Amino acid sequence: MNVNLSPEFEALIQKTVDSGRYASASEVIEQALLLLDRAEREEQLGREIQIGLDQIERGEVIPYGPDFWVRVERMADELKESGDPYDAAVVPPDFVFDEGGPRPGSDTEVHARKVGRRAS
Repeated sequence: MNVNLSPEFEALIQKTVDSGRYASASEVIEQALLLLDRAEREEQLGREIQIGLDQIERGEVIPYGPDFWVRVERMADELKESGDPYDAAVVPPDFVFDEGGPRPGSDTEVHARKVGRRAS
């Protein structure tokens, strides 16, 4: 891959390599791309956090309590049954959309045992 850079960026890359922190221009570019990726993910996280804060402000919350995961699972089941697409980022990571229920040892299964509910 060939990349055309302005003389200013070429000088910055060379200065960074000359500092001894990186062995090559490729390493500098790789690190820069990693930092760019991280910054973009942090921006996305900030947007997602703002969505959550806005939902809290509107009262669109599920209070945390003994039945929290039971309610979340019920909502996930309803979503599955509706056939609507769901965002995997908002479904508990250990929730399994099948008849088997949560995987043994998962947070959901452990919580279900704590509140006296069978975890399927």
